[in-house]
Amino acid sequence: ELVKETLLVDAQGKPVEGDAFGLDVLKQYKDWKAGVVKAEEMKYPVYKAQKDGQMLYVLPMMGTGLWGPVWGYLSVKDDGRTINGSTFDHKGETPGLGAEIATPIFEEPFEGKTFTDEEGAYTGIKVYKGGAGTTDPHGVDGISGGTITSQGVDEMLMRTLAIYDLYLKSTIVKAPEPVVEVTVMDTLATQATDIQ
Repeated sequence: ELVKETLLVDAQGKPVEGDAFGLDVLKQYKDWKAGVVKAEEMKYPVYKAQKDGQMLYVLPMMGTGLWGPVWGYLSVKDDGRTINGSTFDHKGETPGLGAEIATPIFEEPFEGKTFTDEEGAYTGIKVYKGGAGTTDPHGVDGISGGTITSQGVDEMLMRTLAIYDLYLKSTIVKAPEPVVEVTVMDTLATQATDIQ
């Protein structure tokens, strides 16, 4: 079993009571789209997994494509910002077009992308039209001929990762800044000599 711990977070990225496996993410998403559930009432599952000795955060997400629901999972490295892997799927996107989100051609370029800049500011992962995503550390290429599906995945990523980013920033312990040692005695001795 890869999953070592599960939890739910609220819209502010704070852990809350509940069963991550028991949450019907699709129903909650549909209720939100219909106005039955407010955005601030939504819950987001987090699965902490161990693979090949590495801690990963598996983050489920839900959105809307051209013909219906699209969803995905991103696994995030223990730095809290780098994508380790991704998988996406759909209910009824067009074969050869939007349905391509569920293929390695779309999924593999997410590996190594980051959703924060070097200072930790949230950037999201942008799905680009026209090839711009290959050079952007925070973006991937969309699906040719699958513009609406790509836009749905883009919206899903930007909205959901913003919540997960709040959680990860509050959880990941950053390494302390290195301490710079200064030899005070040598400095004081030099100053004392200058005074005489």
